[in-house]
Amino acid sequence: RAIAGRRPLRLQRRAPVPIKLLNPVFEDDFQPGRDADPDRERAQLQLLKRKAKKEHKGAARELRKDGAFLAGEREREKRRRDDYLEARGKRAVQIMQEQEHAWKQQKKVKRDAAKEL
Repeated sequence: RAIAGRRPLRLQRRAPVPIKLLNPVFEDDFQPGRDADPDRERAQLQLLKRKAKKEHKGAARELRKDGAFLAGEREREKRRRDDYLEARGKRAVQIMQEQEHAWKQQKKVKRDAAKEL
């Protein structure tokens, strides 16, 4: 009796909805450069948006170029300053080495003079 009362499972109770078919519209006088929007105001607005976006991208590109140039200039200035400081430090070490050499020479001369006496 329980088996007789069972009904088969149904996945969907409604009939499936068919996919809407969109037939393409072909224009005989198609022009790639011209906007096909029949609403002139909306087409003009889209054109202005495109121009603004293009200008924005161009300005961003210019800012990147300017930033790269300024970074290069800062790097050159830093390298020039570091080279100057390094040369100054090397000169100071050279002077100290010359003084130490002269001092050791004097010390040697005094020691040799003391040996002769």
